[in-house]
Amino acid sequence: MATAPCAIPLVVGIACGPLEDAAAGAVGETFGSILRELQSAYPHTPLLLLSAEPAEARTATHEAARAQHVEVRQARSLAQISVVSDILVVITDDSAATAKEVSAVVARREVGHRTGGPGHLLDPLEVATTYEVVIGKGMSLDGPLPIKRIYPPRFNGDGSSEADFRSGLARLDRFNEDIVSVAVPDHASLQSEKVFAAADGAANILQRRFLFWQRVLYVFAFIAAGAQVMGGYPGGFGLVFASAKIAAVMGVVCAYIVVRRADYQNRYQDYRALSEGLRVESAWTHGGVSDSVDNSYLRMQQTELKWIRSALRTVSFLQAREVASGRNTAALCDWVEGQREYYLGASTLQNARNLRFGRYIHVMEPVNVIAGVAFLIGLIGPKNWSIRMPMPFGRFGDLEYSLGVLAGIAALTIALLISYVRARAFSEHANRYQRMYLLFDQAYRLLQGPPELDEATEREVARQLGREALAEHAEWLLTQRERPISVVYTGAT
Repeated sequence: MATAPCAIPLVVGIACGPLEDAAAGAVGETFGSILRELQSAYPHTPLLLLSAEPAEARTATHEAARAQHVEVRQARSLAQISVVSDILVVITDDSAATAKEVSAVVARREVGHRTGGPGHLLDPLEVATTYEVVIGKGMSLDGPLPIKRIYPPRFNGDGSSEADFRSGLARLDRFNEDIVSVAVPDHASLQSEKVFAAADGAANILQRRFLFWQRVLYVFAFIAAGAQVMGGYPGGFGLVFASAKIAAVMGVVCAYIVVRRADYQNRYQDYRALSEGLRVESAWTHGGVSDSVDNSYLRMQQTELKWIRSALRTVSFLQAREVASGRNTAALCDWVEGQREYYLGASTLQNARNLRFGRYIHVMEPVNVIAGVAFLIGLIGPKNWSIRMPMPFGRFGDLEYSLGVLAGIAALTIALLISYVRARAFSEHANRYQRMYLLFDQAYRLLQGPPELDEATEREVARQLGREALAEHAEWLLTQRERPISVVYTGAT
């Protein structure tokens, strides 16, 4: 199975107490079965083993990892394993002295423990998913040992922790599959820059596909509704319009099924959210900011979006091994200038689109009103008011009918345009991007000087800009989640 060069690995941590020699074979076989299970379930995602085991246990588990072609890295401590790992495998003996220590580490991990900052004490709790293997007294050691999978509830009455955990891993695997064919530029030096390029490229591809099918959906909806409005066309064309309506309705259904099954919308939004987090991770690395992006991003999302924070945490861990101390002022300035130009262009574009569609709506509104009023006058007036006029295909019809069709088409056009504008949220995006432009413009002026900023001030500018960028994109993502693909957005504002 092809794996992307910058695929985000699934981190498997292992915490193992002292073992008897007789148990080493069973432990290795059990751990190997866990690795095979994960590789089978998530074939596009490489595994990374983090270990802080004693020497006698390390041999068995590391041999199992090498047999499955799994990269192994030595962790500094059990605490680091508990923080970084997506899955924590705990192997203990009933009488092991480390049992209490292991239990204390894996029972609950607090976000604040990663940074040690008092400002994070009230952050949402991160709960470790644990595969527990306990070697009981008198237990047979001739084969794999029993595995207890623990998916701790995140709140009282939580019955979906296992489903959400597996869904998050499936999303990570789908991401790694989607970036296989995305080219990564050679100039990307940091791990976060490489993964960002892949995530951003995949998001762009999926966004184009989603917008294409969204427009197809609206076109088919317009045809179906227009055929319904014109269904009473004089001259025996009723069958033509009825056939067009049926075909258009089938087109709407097929387009909707294609988009929902391919999950273009959620995938591109997730990848965009991940890429923005990685962009800030790179900027903070260049600016010498020690804060962790996953601590500052989507902190209240404990379900379907949790995989994004886990991926950011993994990239941050991998990058920490290759990042030298110090700062890169030029790279930081490039980020600020690039984001400043992006937000200026994006706000201008979104505002222009909002004004353009607004003009379309304003043009159709008087047409709808005038045609509707004239149609009503024709209905309630004397019959001799009826005026016959030439119609297409050599047919003749009443003016009242033509006015009714015109009013109906105008009303339909207005409704679909309003729905499309609300779905794309042009006005909301323009306002948000304008605010972000002002922030990055101010930062750009500060960094350009004079006076030249000292290291501490420069680092604080990078920190505040990063937090603002993360907050803005989290708001964007959650707003988009409230607008699943549809033709009518009655509740959108």
